[in-house]
Amino acid sequence: MLQAANLTVRPFPSALGRPFRLTLASWRCMMALAAHPDACGDDIARTTGLDKMSVSRGLRALQRQGRAHRAIDPAGAHRSLWELSNTGWAMFDELAPLALARERHILALLDFRARKELKAGLDGVVEQLLGDDAS
Repeated sequence: MLQAANLTVRPFPSALGRPFRLTLASWRCMMALAAHPDACGDDIARTTGLDKMSVSRGLRALQRQGRAHRAIDPAGAHRSLWELSNTGWAMFDELAPLALARERHILALLDFRARKELKAGLDGVVEQLLGDDAS
């Protein structure tokens, strides 16, 4: 699993990271915020599977670069809600097709049945690991 995960993201630094001054953690936070605007750090950690420190660093980097901003949650002053800024959305709109093309390239290596089995297997692993984290 480690090798597959690392090979999957291997092109990131040269394709997106350096050209767009973006860390992998920041990109993952950006994808989570695009899917779930007004998310808090804990929500992003759950959505991405990243640890809270990586999420915090990723969000702060996006904030420093003007790609995301935060507001205090009206329901609780100790919680920040994050969303992409206009600059962040523009970058996401530019980079998302590249990321989706990478995903399509990887999935094209498998036939339909293998893709279906991979999805089912990964869904099962995620479900189990989320259950382990809850206990």
